[in-house]
Amino acid sequence: MKLTAVVPYLIYASLAAFLPSAFADRILQSSSLNNCQKDSDFSASLFNIVVSANNGSVTANVAAVVSVEGKAVFDVALRIYGFDYLRQTIDPCTANLQGLCPMKPGKIDMEFSFEIGDKLDAVPGIAYTIPDLDATIRALVNLTDTDETVACVEADFSNGKTVDLVGVKWATAVIAGLGLGSAGIISAMGHTDAAAHLAANALSLFGYFQAQAFLGLSGAWTQNFQWSMGIVRLGWMQQLCTWYQRSTGGEAARLLDSVRSVSVQVSKRSVELLHSVGPVKRGLGAIARRANIKLENGSYIVYGIQRVAFKARIETTNLFLTGLIVYCAFVLFTVLGVAAFRYGTEIAAKNNWTKRDRFLEFRRDWKTTLKGILFRLCLIGFPQVAVLCLWELVQADSPALVVLAVVFFFGTLFTLIWASFKVIRIAKQSILTHQNPAHVLFSNPAIINKWGFLYVQYRASAYYFIVPFIAYVFVKAAIVAFGQGVGVGQAIALMGLLDLDEDDSNRRESLRFAEKAMEGGMSQNAPYRPPGGDNHELSVLPSPGARPAVSPSVPMFPADPSMRPRTPVTPQSQPGNEYPTSPFANQMGQNMHEFRLQNNNSPWQRGAGYDH
Repeated sequence: MKLTAVVPYLIYASLAAFLPSAFADRILQSSSLNNCQKDSDFSASLFNIVVSANNGSVTANVAAVVSVEGKAVFDVALRIYGFDYLRQTIDPCTANLQGLCPMKPGKIDMEFSFEIGDKLDAVPGIAYTIPDLDATIRALVNLTDTDETVACVEADFSNGKTVDLVGVKWATAVIAGLGLGSAGIISAMGHTDAAAHLAANALSLFGYFQAQAFLGLSGAWTQNFQWSMGIVRLGWMQQLCTWYQRSTGGEAARLLDSVRSVSVQVSKRSVELLHSVGPVKRGLGAIARRANIKLENGSYIVYGIQRVAFKARIETTNLFLTGLIVYCAFVLFTVLGVAAFRYGTEIAAKNNWTKRDRFLEFRRDWKTTLKGILFRLCLIGFPQVAVLCLWELVQADSPALVVLAVVFFFGTLFTLIWASFKVIRIAKQSILTHQNPAHVLFSNPAIINKWGFLYVQYRASAYYFIVPFIAYVFVKAAIVAFGQGVGVGQAIALMGLLDLDEDDSNRRESLRFAEKAMEGGMSQNAPYRPPGGDNHELSVLPSPGARPAVSPSVPMFPADPSMRPRTPVTPQSQPGNEYPTSPFANQMGQNMHEFRLQNNNSPWQRGAGYDH
């Protein structure tokens, strides 16, 4: 079958997948009931309700605790994106709701259904198709005799559609993985500089996904990026995490097993708002630190990192170890892949399956490349390791998990600090010998392969910027991990971090000023001070006396003014010259001088990390 014959069917299938069917079930459903009034006399530990617009019916399964005595009516309002679409008063007596007419103090378990007719016709059809619908039904319980409001409950409804899709997670993961993998292949082919810049762009994309996951504690869309934080659910992994935690003295959570019998409120806010919306057991601080919050009516509430774990169907006590295992597996498979590729190319070259010079540079320096890849993985995993390890210090699920959190956090942090220190030393030595940090940082393939991930994404004069970046990630991780119970303070602190990101034009101007100061103010006769230790990367740096100093502001000309003419050199008629002077000679010399004046930037600036 020709491809042109298949394309129309593919288009129709795609449209059918996105366009809602006319016969699709138009339903709104909820699985938790929240209190919206302090000292409410009605609360539910189990609440499952389905509202169907196709047949105009309501079906519910409720296990509630009632403190009201007497007859009461329910004043119900449906609000979608802040607009009231439905308002109706329901009398339990006329609706034949057993146990609610009249109300008696105690616990009631009931399953019921009733008809609401065409009341839902006022609700627009988009409410049943738009993903992650913001719809809430609020019910006021009013006593019939005194018209007093004794309870207020509300339920967040969903139409069953969401953007939290497995396909989106896989697509974003494949895109990020292709960028990193392509950088490795290009580096193996010998294009070191191009590979370094491609890896920097891939790291930026990966960092964007992690930033969304960092702040994605109140929306479903960012749930698609939680894989970048190692939050990936695998059945066998959850069993392994539970076994390890119990074996090391911890107590595993059973929240997912309780969903069938109790309601779980997925909250977008922190614990401090719970004091105004419903009764919470005493010792809330201790419960919030060590386990899921359980209300007095028997239901649970999850928020923040616990909310992310619940939506990913991972027990909160398994979240830290899950992220750690995923990160370690990623590092292990990467190392095995690089080693397999190296020995595979070596065998292919020896057996003449490929040219002997194919991937020759990679086969010769593959250990240096592997070290650079491991450092890159440390930088990629630092946001994930930081937030999960710091959060585990608060959770303390088991003593062994706390030890793992301390070891991985400080190990990753000190590794990045040490690598940053090495880059700064190389750049400073390059400044001493060449009056420019980019000379060695961007011209030595070994240094780019091993340390380039720390500076190629910045301008050459900002080689040290990885240090404030690491500090920024650490502070943000600490805010997210330690501020789980203080929502307002957490939001203010995160907004303060965003304010640290100055206007891009001002930042570029400041970097240009620093670059000019470095170029113009650097001493031409700086003494050479070799660094201590065995720095084989610095062995490429010659002594300042090995050759004349090169000015970074004039291409390929000595820095000493006495060594170059101040005026353009033009051909002149010499006494013994028997050939006439070309009429275009003076013009060519003047044009060359103007060209050099217009393009007098350092050769290490062009294409070496500098931005113009």
